[in-house]
Amino acid sequence: MDKLDPSAVRTYAETYLGLYRDALGSDLAAKGLNALLSDSIEAGAQNWTPALIDEFRRPRGYDPVPWFPALTGTVVESAERTDRFLWDYRRTISELLTQSHHTVLAAVAREHGLKYYPEALEGHRLQLGDDLAMRAAADVPMGAIWTTPRGQKPRQTFGADLQGAASVAHVHGKPLVAAETIHGIWGPLGFPPSDLKPGMSLAPLLGQYFSRNETWGDMAAGWTDYLARSSFLLQQGRPVADIAYFAGEEAPITGLYGETPVDVPSGRGFDFIDLGTLLEGTSVDADGVMVTKGGARYPLLVLGGSSRFMTFATLHRIRGLVDQGAAVVGSQPVGSPSLGDEKEAF
Repeated sequence: MDKLDPSAVRTYAETYLGLYRDALGSDLAAKGLNALLSDSIEAGAQNWTPALIDEFRRPRGYDPVPWFPALTGTVVESAERTDRFLWDYRRTISELLTQSHHTVLAAVAREHGLKYYPEALEGHRLQLGDDLAMRAAADVPMGAIWTTPRGQKPRQTFGADLQGAASVAHVHGKPLVAAETIHGIWGPLGFPPSDLKPGMSLAPLLGQYFSRNETWGDMAAGWTDYLARSSFLLQQGRPVADIAYFAGEEAPITGLYGETPVDVPSGRGFDFIDLGTLLEGTSVDADGVMVTKGGARYPLLVLGGSSRFMTFATLHRIRGLVDQGAAVVGSQPVGSPSLGDEKEAF
Protein backbone atom coordinates (compact mmCIF):
# COMPACT_ATOMS: atom_id res chain seq x y z
CA MET A 1 0.00 0.00 0.00
CA ASP A 2 0.94 3.67 -0.23
CA LYS A 3 2.43 4.27 3.23
CA LEU A 4 2.53 8.02 2.62
CA ASP A 5 -1.25 8.31 2.06
CA PRO A 6 -3.28 8.30 5.31
CA SER A 7 -6.49 7.38 3.48
CA ALA A 8 -4.86 4.36 1.86
CA VAL A 9 -3.34 3.25 5.16
CA ARG A 10 -6.65 3.61 6.99
CA THR A 11 -8.54 1.69 4.28
CA TYR A 12 -5.99 -1.11 4.39
CA ALA A 13 -5.94 -1.33 8.20
CA GLU A 14 -9.72 -1.25 8.55
CA THR A 15 -10.12 -3.90 5.84
CA TYR A 16 -7.47 -6.08 7.47
CA LEU A 17 -8.95 -5.82 10.96
CA GLY A 18 -12.43 -6.23 9.45
CA LEU A 19 -11.48 -9.78 8.45
CA TYR A 20 -10.87 -10.55 12.11
CA ARG A 21 -14.09 -8.88 13.19
CA ASP A 22 -16.01 -10.97 10.64
CA ALA A 23 -14.45 -14.13 12.06
CA LEU A 24 -14.43 -13.31 15.78
CA GLY A 25 -17.15 -10.73 16.31
CA SER A 26 -16.99 -7.05 17.18
CA ASP A 27 -15.20 -7.50 20.53
CA LEU A 28 -11.78 -8.66 19.38
CA ALA A 29 -10.20 -8.42 22.83
CA ALA A 30 -12.81 -10.79 24.27
CA LYS A 31 -11.58 -13.41 21.78
CA GLY A 32 -7.94 -12.90 22.72
CA LEU A 33 -6.93 -10.44 20.00
CA ASN A 34 -5.72 -7.35 21.88
CA ALA A 35 -2.90 -5.78 19.88
CA LEU A 36 -1.70 -4.87 16.40
CA LEU A 37 2.01 -5.18 15.61
CA SER A 38 3.71 -3.51 12.67
CA ASP A 39 6.98 -5.16 11.76
CA SER A 40 10.21 -3.41 10.81
CA ILE A 41 9.90 -1.66 7.43
CA GLU A 42 11.38 -4.01 4.84
CA ALA A 43 9.45 -2.92 1.73
CA GLY A 44 12.18 -0.69 0.32
CA ALA A 45 12.15 3.07 -0.05
CA GLN A 46 9.12 5.03 -1.31
CA ASN A 47 9.59 8.54 -2.68
CA TRP A 48 6.22 9.54 -4.14
CA THR A 49 2.53 9.81 -3.30
CA PRO A 50 -0.15 11.71 -5.27
CA ALA A 51 -0.46 14.45 -2.63
CA LEU A 52 3.29 14.90 -2.18
CA ILE A 53 3.56 18.34 -3.81
CA ASP A 54 0.96 19.82 -1.47
CA GLU A 55 2.42 17.95 1.50
CA PHE A 56 5.83 19.41 0.63
CA ARG A 57 4.67 23.01 0.18
CA ARG A 58 2.91 23.23 3.53
CA PRO A 59 5.81 22.57 5.93
CA ARG A 60 8.70 23.62 3.67
CA GLY A 61 7.20 26.91 2.52
CA TYR A 62 8.11 26.77 -1.18
CA ASP A 63 7.17 24.98 -4.40
CA PRO A 64 9.24 21.83 -5.07
CA VAL A 65 8.32 21.46 -8.76
CA PRO A 66 11.14 23.63 -10.21
CA TRP A 67 13.58 21.52 -8.21
CA PHE A 68 12.39 18.10 -9.39
CA PRO A 69 15.28 17.64 -11.88
CA ALA A 70 17.46 17.24 -8.76
CA LEU A 71 15.73 13.90 -8.17
CA THR A 72 17.40 12.61 -11.34
CA GLY A 73 20.86 13.75 -10.24
CA THR A 74 20.77 17.11 -12.03
CA VAL A 75 22.23 20.13 -10.23
CA VAL A 76 19.71 22.99 -10.03
CA GLU A 77 21.13 26.51 -9.46
CA SER A 78 24.07 25.19 -7.40
CA ALA A 79 25.24 22.00 -5.70
CA GLU A 80 24.72 23.56 -2.28
CA ARG A 81 21.11 24.62 -2.96
CA THR A 82 20.35 21.32 -4.67
CA ASP A 83 21.54 19.43 -1.59
CA ARG A 84 19.30 21.57 0.60
CA PHE A 85 16.27 20.85 -1.59
CA LEU A 86 17.03 17.13 -1.46
CA TRP A 87 17.21 17.37 2.34
CA ASP A 88 13.77 18.99 2.37
CA TYR A 89 12.39 16.29 0.06
CA ARG A 90 13.73 13.46 2.20
CA ARG A 91 12.46 15.14 5.35
CA THR A 92 8.98 15.40 3.83
CA ILE A 93 9.00 11.69 3.00
CA SER A 94 10.15 10.90 6.54
CA GLU A 95 7.42 13.00 8.12
CA LEU A 96 4.74 11.46 5.91
CA LEU A 97 5.89 7.96 6.82
CA THR A 98 5.37 8.80 10.48
CA GLN A 99 2.14 10.79 10.13
CA SER A 100 0.40 8.79 7.42
CA HIS A 101 1.51 5.28 8.30
CA HIS A 102 2.44 4.73 11.95
CA THR A 103 0.19 7.39 13.47
CA VAL A 104 -2.79 6.20 11.42
CA LEU A 105 -2.17 2.54 12.29
CA ALA A 106 -2.07 3.50 15.97
CA ALA A 107 -5.38 5.36 15.64
CA VAL A 108 -7.14 2.52 13.80
CA ALA A 109 -5.84 -0.04 16.30
CA ARG A 110 -7.25 1.93 19.23
CA GLU A 111 -10.58 2.43 17.46
CA HIS A 112 -10.80 -1.37 17.39
CA GLY A 113 -9.88 -1.66 21.06
CA LEU A 114 -6.33 -2.79 20.35
CA LYS A 115 -2.93 -1.65 21.55
CA TYR A 116 -0.27 -0.75 18.99
CA TYR A 117 3.21 -2.33 18.95
CA PRO A 118 5.37 -0.70 16.22
CA GLU A 119 8.91 -1.56 15.18
CA ALA A 120 10.89 0.90 13.06
CA LEU A 121 13.86 0.32 10.72
CA GLU A 122 15.72 -2.39 12.64
CA GLY A 123 19.37 -2.40 11.57
CA HIS A 124 20.91 -0.76 8.49
CA ARG A 125 17.55 -0.52 6.68
CA LEU A 126 17.89 3.17 6.07
CA GLN A 127 14.68 4.02 4.32
CA LEU A 128 13.71 7.66 4.53
CA GLY A 129 12.33 7.58 8.03
CA ASP A 130 12.84 8.84 11.58
CA ASP A 131 12.99 5.67 13.66
CA LEU A 132 12.24 7.53 16.90
CA ALA A 133 9.22 9.38 15.49
CA MET A 134 7.86 6.16 13.96
CA ARG A 135 7.40 4.71 17.44
CA ALA A 136 6.20 7.87 19.20
CA ALA A 137 2.51 6.89 18.81
CA ALA A 138 3.12 3.44 20.27
CA ASP A 139 1.48 1.84 23.26
CA VAL A 140 4.49 -0.49 23.37
CA PRO A 141 7.49 0.68 21.28
CA MET A 142 9.55 -2.16 19.83
CA GLY A 143 13.04 -2.90 18.62
CA ALA A 144 14.66 -5.97 17.13
CA ILE A 145 17.78 -7.93 18.01
CA TRP A 146 19.38 -10.99 16.48
CA THR A 147 20.92 -13.79 18.47
CA THR A 148 24.69 -13.40 18.64
CA PRO A 149 26.68 -16.58 17.94
CA ARG A 150 28.92 -17.54 20.82
CA GLY A 151 32.24 -15.72 20.75
CA GLN A 152 30.97 -12.82 18.64
CA LYS A 153 29.93 -9.32 19.74
CA PRO A 154 26.38 -8.03 19.25
CA ARG A 155 25.95 -5.65 16.31
CA GLN A 156 25.81 -2.05 17.49
CA THR A 157 23.02 -1.28 15.04
CA PHE A 158 20.64 -3.50 17.02
CA GLY A 159 21.80 -1.90 20.24
CA ALA A 160 20.89 1.48 18.77
CA ASP A 161 17.48 0.18 17.68
CA LEU A 162 16.68 -1.21 21.13
CA GLN A 163 18.01 1.92 22.84
CA GLY A 164 15.71 3.87 20.54
CA ALA A 165 12.68 1.80 21.56
CA ALA A 166 13.52 2.19 25.25
CA SER A 167 14.12 5.92 24.78
CA VAL A 168 10.71 6.40 23.16
CA ALA A 169 9.11 4.60 26.09
CA HIS A 170 10.97 6.72 28.66
CA VAL A 171 10.41 10.05 26.92
CA HIS A 172 6.70 9.40 26.38
CA GLY A 173 6.00 7.75 29.73
CA LYS A 174 5.29 4.22 28.46
CA PRO A 175 5.89 1.39 30.98
CA LEU A 176 6.60 -1.37 28.45
CA VAL A 177 9.16 -1.98 25.71
CA ALA A 178 9.18 -5.06 23.48
CA ALA A 179 11.71 -6.70 21.19
CA GLU A 180 11.44 -9.09 18.29
CA THR A 181 14.19 -11.47 19.25
CA ILE A 182 16.05 -14.83 19.09
CA HIS A 183 16.63 -14.38 15.37
CA GLY A 184 19.26 -16.50 13.68
CA ILE A 185 20.10 -17.57 10.13
CA TRP A 186 19.88 -21.29 9.30
CA GLY A 187 20.09 -22.33 12.94
CA PRO A 188 16.55 -23.29 14.02
CA LEU A 189 17.81 -25.50 16.87
CA GLY A 190 21.25 -23.98 17.25
CA PHE A 191 21.12 -22.03 20.53
CA PRO A 192 20.85 -23.19 24.16
CA PRO A 193 19.10 -21.15 26.90
CA SER A 194 22.32 -19.37 27.84
CA ASP A 195 22.28 -17.70 24.39
CA LEU A 196 18.60 -16.77 24.22
CA LYS A 197 15.72 -14.65 25.41
CA PRO A 198 12.24 -16.11 24.79
CA GLY A 199 10.24 -15.44 21.65
CA MET A 200 8.90 -17.14 18.53
CA SER A 201 10.60 -17.98 15.25
CA LEU A 202 9.64 -16.06 12.11
CA ALA A 203 10.20 -18.68 9.44
CA PRO A 204 12.12 -21.94 8.91
CA LEU A 205 15.33 -20.05 8.20
CA LEU A 206 14.89 -17.17 10.67
CA GLY A 207 14.89 -17.67 14.39
CA GLN A 208 15.01 -20.31 17.09
CA TYR A 209 12.13 -22.81 17.37
CA PHE A 210 11.20 -21.68 20.87
CA SER A 211 8.15 -23.79 21.73
CA ARG A 212 7.08 -26.71 23.90
CA ASN A 213 8.75 -29.01 21.37
CA GLU A 214 12.21 -27.54 22.01
CA THR A 215 14.53 -30.34 23.13
CA TRP A 216 15.08 -28.65 26.50
CA GLY A 217 11.54 -27.24 26.74
CA ASP A 218 10.37 -29.40 29.67
CA MET A 219 13.30 -28.11 31.75
CA ALA A 220 12.82 -24.39 30.93
CA ALA A 221 10.10 -23.39 33.40
CA GLY A 222 12.46 -22.04 36.06
CA TRP A 223 14.32 -19.97 33.49
CA THR A 224 11.24 -18.50 31.81
CA ASP A 225 9.65 -17.78 35.21
CA TYR A 226 12.82 -15.91 36.19
CA LEU A 227 12.70 -13.85 32.96
CA ALA A 228 9.01 -13.06 33.50
CA ARG A 229 9.64 -11.99 37.10
CA SER A 230 12.63 -9.84 36.07
CA SER A 231 10.55 -8.18 33.35
CA PHE A 232 7.77 -7.46 35.84
CA LEU A 233 10.17 -5.87 38.31
CA LEU A 234 11.78 -3.75 35.59
CA GLN A 235 8.33 -2.30 34.78
CA GLN A 236 7.95 -0.82 38.27
CA GLY A 237 8.98 2.76 39.06
CA ARG A 238 10.51 5.10 36.52
CA PRO A 239 13.85 4.95 34.68
CA VAL A 240 16.42 7.64 35.38
CA ALA A 241 18.84 9.06 32.81
CA ASP A 242 21.08 12.12 33.07
CA ILE A 243 21.19 12.97 29.38
CA ALA A 244 18.65 13.65 26.64
CA TYR A 245 20.63 12.98 23.46
CA PHE A 246 19.45 14.79 20.34
CA ALA A 247 20.93 13.06 17.30
CA GLY A 248 19.92 15.73 14.80
CA GLU A 249 17.50 15.82 11.87
CA GLU A 250 19.61 14.13 9.23
CA ALA A 251 19.29 10.36 9.69
CA PRO A 252 17.72 7.62 11.82
CA ILE A 253 19.72 6.62 14.88
CA THR A 254 20.39 3.20 13.38
CA GLY A 255 22.08 5.03 10.50
CA LEU A 256 24.12 7.40 12.65
CA TYR A 257 25.15 4.72 15.13
CA GLY A 258 25.19 1.65 12.95
CA GLU A 259 28.49 0.42 14.30
CA THR A 260 29.65 3.35 16.45
CA PRO A 261 28.72 3.78 20.12
CA VAL A 262 27.07 7.02 21.19
CA ASP A 263 29.58 9.48 22.63
CA VAL A 264 28.34 10.25 26.15
CA PRO A 265 30.28 10.52 29.43
CA SER A 266 31.10 7.12 30.91
CA GLY A 267 28.66 5.97 33.57
CA ARG A 268 25.89 8.36 32.54
CA GLY A 269 22.56 7.03 31.38
CA PHE A 270 20.97 8.63 28.30
CA ASP A 271 17.87 8.54 26.18
CA PHE A 272 17.56 9.59 22.55
CA ILE A 273 15.04 12.42 22.31
CA ASP A 274 12.99 12.75 19.14
CA LEU A 275 12.54 16.01 17.28
CA GLY A 276 8.80 16.25 17.92
CA THR A 277 9.30 16.00 21.68
CA LEU A 278 12.12 18.53 21.60
CA LEU A 279 10.00 21.02 19.67
CA GLU A 280 6.65 20.62 21.42
CA GLY A 281 6.88 18.20 24.34
CA THR A 282 9.43 19.69 26.75
CA SER A 283 9.63 22.33 29.44
CA VAL A 284 12.26 23.42 31.96
CA ASP A 285 11.58 23.37 35.71
CA ALA A 286 12.90 25.74 38.38
CA ASP A 287 16.05 23.64 38.82
CA GLY A 288 16.97 23.86 35.13
CA VAL A 289 15.93 20.25 34.46
CA MET A 290 14.31 19.54 31.10
CA VAL A 291 11.02 17.66 31.60
CA THR A 292 9.01 15.87 28.91
CA LYS A 293 5.23 15.56 28.81
CA GLY A 294 5.75 11.86 29.55
CA GLY A 295 7.43 12.75 32.84
CA ALA A 296 11.07 12.04 31.94
CA ARG A 297 13.61 14.41 33.49
CA TYR A 298 17.00 15.32 32.00
CA PRO A 299 19.51 17.69 33.62
CA LEU A 300 21.48 17.86 30.36
CA LEU A 301 20.63 18.08 26.65
CA VAL A 302 23.45 16.87 24.39
CA LEU A 303 23.58 17.87 20.71
CA GLY A 304 25.18 14.96 18.89
CA GLY A 305 24.92 13.03 15.64
CA SER A 306 24.23 15.36 12.72
CA SER A 307 23.10 18.30 14.86
CA ARG A 308 25.86 20.66 13.65
CA PHE A 309 23.30 21.37 10.93
CA MET A 310 19.79 22.05 12.17
CA THR A 311 16.70 23.81 10.92
CA PHE A 312 15.88 27.27 12.17
CA ALA A 313 12.81 26.01 14.07
CA THR A 314 14.96 23.53 16.00
CA LEU A 315 17.68 26.10 16.68
CA HIS A 316 15.07 28.59 17.90
CA ARG A 317 13.55 25.99 20.22
CA ILE A 318 16.91 25.02 21.72
CA ARG A 319 17.71 28.68 22.34
CA GLY A 320 14.35 28.94 24.09
CA LEU A 321 15.21 26.01 26.37
CA VAL A 322 18.53 27.66 27.23
CA ASP A 323 16.74 30.93 28.01
CA GLN A 324 14.52 28.95 30.41
CA GLY A 325 17.57 27.59 32.21
CA ALA A 326 18.32 24.28 30.48
CA ALA A 327 21.93 23.09 30.18
CA VAL A 328 22.96 22.24 26.60
CA VAL A 329 26.28 20.76 25.44
CA GLY A 330 27.40 20.28 21.84
CA SER A 331 29.17 21.74 18.87
CA GLN A 332 27.83 25.12 17.78
CA PRO A 333 25.44 24.68 14.82
CA VAL A 334 26.92 26.07 11.62
CA GLY A 335 23.87 26.28 9.38
CA SER A 336 20.54 24.89 8.28
CA PRO A 337 20.25 21.92 5.89
CA SER A 338 16.92 23.25 4.56
CA LEU A 339 16.40 25.39 1.48
CA GLY A 340 13.36 26.87 3.19
CA ASP A 341 15.38 28.54 5.97
CA GLU A 342 16.86 32.02 5.65
CA LYS A 343 20.57 32.17 6.40
CA GLU A 344 20.19 35.61 7.96
CA ALA A 345 17.64 34.39 10.47
CA PHE A 346 19.86 31.45 11.36
